[in-house]
Amino acid sequence: MKIGILSDIHGDLVSLQKALTLFELHAVDSVLCAGDVVEKGRNDDEVVSLLRELGVPCVQGNHDENAIRHQELSREFKVPGEVPLKSETIEYLKSLPRVIEQNIAGTKILLTHGTPSQNAGRVFHEDGSQRLSKSFKKDLARTDCEIVVVGHTHSPFDVRYREKRVINPGATCDLKGRDSHTVGILDLPGGLFTVFELKTATPCEILECDVT
Repeated sequence: MKIGILSDIHGDLVSLQKALTLFELHAVDSVLCAGDVVEKGRNDDEVVSLLRELGVPCVQGNHDENAIRHQELSREFKVPGEVPLKSETIEYLKSLPRVIEQNIAGTKILLTHGTPSQNAGRVFHEDGSQRLSKSFKKDLARTDCEIVVVGHTHSPFDVRYREKRVINPGATCDLKGRDSHTVGILDLPGGLFTVFELKTATPCEILECDVT
């Protein structure tokens, strides 16, 4: 069973459409989204509308949370020139959970944005090494899911910590130089995780290692 994995779309409708085309080409069976569907790009409403139409399971990212607060402040203070999001977009963002757990092809998967306990939390240690942060290790200890899917970093990776595996498809969007402009496909039950560059629709190298 092939699972298409998206994250950090950030209102970039063109990149989302490229991702969905790639998923169709590879005949994925379902799609998951690890959050940050809005902010930064120009097509927040359209991105949300498409995700809703397709019924893509999605978690709330830190920018999704920020957008809700920003819209509330804009309405309260009537910011000049501010273009509000549609009410159905705001309601969708509010409805998104922080964590989704699914059993797919006999594999327990946890989907979140930053970390399960913090919407913008760190997976890796703040010193920049390939060590996990203490708080994320605690998150892993609290779940019986075998695979944890995250986003937030805009950089794809596939790392293993003891019996757990943590994967990140990178950022779908192509808005800034640091955006990876990638998506992932997870093949279950075998576990093959492949990350694709959306510019070329070809597999790319990512960080793969055991971590401490």
